[in-house]
Amino acid sequence: MINLQTKRGCPYDCLYCTYPGLEGHQFRPWEPRAVVDDITRVQRDYGVSRIFFTDSVFNDGAGHYLQLAEELLRRESQVRWSGFFRPQGIGYRELKLLKRSGLYAMEVGTDAASNTPLAALDKRFTFADVMAFHQAALRLEIPSAHFIMFGGPEETMETVKEGLENIAKLQNCVVFAFAGIRILPGTRLHTRAVREGVLPEEASLLKPVYYFSPALEPAKMNNTIKCAFHGRRDRIFPPAEGQIRMATMNRFGYRGLLWDKLIAFPREKANPSRSGQKARAVQAPL
Repeated sequence: MINLQTKRGCPYDCLYCTYPGLEGHQFRPWEPRAVVDDITRVQRDYGVSRIFFTDSVFNDGAGHYLQLAEELLRRESQVRWSGFFRPQGIGYRELKLLKRSGLYAMEVGTDAASNTPLAALDKRFTFADVMAFHQAALRLEIPSAHFIMFGGPEETMETVKEGLENIAKLQNCVVFAFAGIRILPGTRLHTRAVREGVLPEEASLLKPVYYFSPALEPAKMNNTIKCAFHGRRDRIFPPAEGQIRMATMNRFGYRGLLWDKLIAFPREKANPSRSGQKARAVQAPL
């Protein structure tokens, strides 16, 4: 698998994020034909079969990502690809086109699991949007992984519990949960953390410093998440647990995203292929 960027910039300006500062506040897309030229070249010269699109958000509102999918289909590309998705402004029709063009898995910037912390992070979508996106992915049997941060601004134990109840509704997917949000210079989260007294203004951020809402106890929050995820191979917390599971799958010879091997849709269970059987064999020790 190789990484490829089809556009730079991000217009969303989420509270914690550095993308706008690093790449600019607007999407600057590359021509779809040029992107597919690059994909064709790495396939031909290096035997690459899978691409991960590292755009800040793959599904841009202007529809550049759909033009790219159409170009992949026009050129009859056999590449399989994945990328970072925003769970808003995209539905069944768009995902169906993407799957036809080679989409095989999605990493989703859900970021928070209930509406209060989502609003505090300035995500500009709700958990209802997340659910609608997820239902469309399930209909098309596209594996998805939701990345969710607990403990951010406005988080309380009540919103943590509400968030875990919402996560329980996300069936047949992987959830990676994180405790706290890393504070990076130049972000509005940094400004808020200084204002709230979470860290001094002159604090060095070279080594990781994490924001936790003053309204909760991190240890209690972490234990609540662990209890909710207990016994679930498709629920990863703390992050180090995911590294252990991925290393196990590497030892079995798997490469690529790896988390997508933890998901089996009903038809796969009813008619397992050799690869499906192997994937379930790998799941057993995790």
